[in-house]
Amino acid sequence: MPSSVSISLVILVWITTIIIINHVGSANTSTVAKPQSPPLAQEAKALNQTEWWWWNEESTSSHCKWHGIVCNDGGSVIEINLSRTYWYEEAQLRNFSFSSFPNLVGFKLAGMGLYGSIPPEIGSISKLTYLNLSWNSLSGELPLSLAKLTQLEKLDISFNQMSGPIPLQLGNLSSLVELYLAGNYFSGTIPSTLGLLTCLTHLDLHSNQINGTIPSEIYNLKNLMAVDLGTNNLLGPISSKIGKLKNLVSLDLSNNMLTGPLLHTLSCLTNLTHLFLYSNKINSPIPLEIGEMRELRHLDLHNSSLSGSIPSTLGLLTCLIYLDLGSNQINGTIPSEIHNLKNLMNLYLDTNNLISPISPKIGKLKNLVSLDLSNNMLTRPLFHTLTNLRSLVNLHLGGNFFNGTIPTEICDIKGLMTLDLGENNLSGPLPYELSQLTRLQYLNLSSNKLSGRILANLQNLVHLSVLDLSLNKLSGPLPTQLMNFHALEQLLLSHNNLTGSIPRVAYPFKLTTIDLSHNLLSGEIPPQLGNLSFLRGFLLLFWAGNNYGQQGFTL
Repeated sequence: MPSSVSISLVILVWITTIIIINHVGSANTSTVAKPQSPPLAQEAKALNQTEWWWWNEESTSSHCKWHGIVCNDGGSVIEINLSRTYWYEEAQLRNFSFSSFPNLVGFKLAGMGLYGSIPPEIGSISKLTYLNLSWNSLSGELPLSLAKLTQLEKLDISFNQMSGPIPLQLGNLSSLVELYLAGNYFSGTIPSTLGLLTCLTHLDLHSNQINGTIPSEIYNLKNLMAVDLGTNNLLGPISSKIGKLKNLVSLDLSNNMLTGPLLHTLSCLTNLTHLFLYSNKINSPIPLEIGEMRELRHLDLHNSSLSGSIPSTLGLLTCLIYLDLGSNQINGTIPSEIHNLKNLMNLYLDTNNLISPISPKIGKLKNLVSLDLSNNMLTRPLFHTLTNLRSLVNLHLGGNFFNGTIPTEICDIKGLMTLDLGENNLSGPLPYELSQLTRLQYLNLSSNKLSGRILANLQNLVHLSVLDLSLNKLSGPLPTQLMNFHALEQLLLSHNNLTGSIPRVAYPFKLTTIDLSHNLLSGEIPPQLGNLSFLRGFLLLFWAGNNYGQQGFTL
């Protein structure tokens, strides 16, 4: 039997344990209940006041757990990212207390419906390294206080409605690596102070109303990898100093008023993969040195008043996928060296003064998807060569001087969706094999000398949306099968010798334009055409040069 002393010891230990447990529990309880420090409470209050997190319950959820919020170990907000998550009506930056977030490093509110101006208080977030307010409806001028954000590495205010000049003070952002101000209404000149941003790798000012010349200080930014100044009002020549930007991978100066000549110093940009100079006033030949830019994938020089011939050195650009020299004043022949561009998928040489012959080696471009040689002075047919291009989807050869018949071999390119042979001197009947091009959506054989009947088997072209056989010598009746094109939007058969009446059948529902004028058609216009809702308000020509009764049809 235990002694009374032993029992007393057990009771004492038991009482002591209870006291310790209660003390620890009390301490833990006091820790949980401890209120936030004033700065952290101020952050939570500031977030609530924006009403951008209206679905959160303030009393039951820590703001550090809210969507798009990142806090540091001390519970202070360091990142806010609400990019395109929700659309907020009447959201404005003026509702945001910038001074309440001294530790904020990243601030991204892209595409969330912000409107109004950018308040000058934004300059108080001194630790900010990333600011993205793109794809909103912000307006007004950039606040000069942005220049206080000296730790900023990325600034993106693209695709808003900002206006006014680009502030000179942006040159103070010495840590800036990426600057995106595209798609706004900024005006004035490019500030020379941007040349102070020696860390800059990406500069995008495209689609604004910027004028003047490109400041020479820009060419001091030797870390630049991508420059887009396209779609502005820039003028003057392209400086020879551009060759100093040896790290450039992408250069876009398109849609401006820049003048030539195209300088051989461009060939110093040996890392360049994308070069867009289209829609300028360069007015010079393409330099032979362009062949030294061996990394080029995309080269677009269309509509730039280029002259002279296509340099054979283009054949050295074996990485090219896209080449557009269209809408210029280029003459001579297409150099046979083009066949070396085995990776080429898109070749546009349209609207120039190119002449035959075309080397049969063009048939080696097995990856070509789009080929446009339209509106030149080509005379010798090259159809037999093109049949090797089995990847072709779009083929434009209109506006040349090709003669003879349409060869059946062209119908072996089964993937064709666009075929334009209009405005040539082609003659003879429509080839029966045309019906094999079942993926065709656009067929233009207009302004030739084609004769014979319109083939009924064209009904196999069920995806056709445009059929243009106008200005030929086609004869015979209109096949009722033509109306089986359920996707047909434009039916252009004017200026032929078609006879008989217009079929009384159900017409394609999407039909918006039908031109049967200047034929030998007779009878009445079918009332079924009056049921086409899309046709109302669009071109409808029957009467001229035909013999119609005027009964039972109104629009």
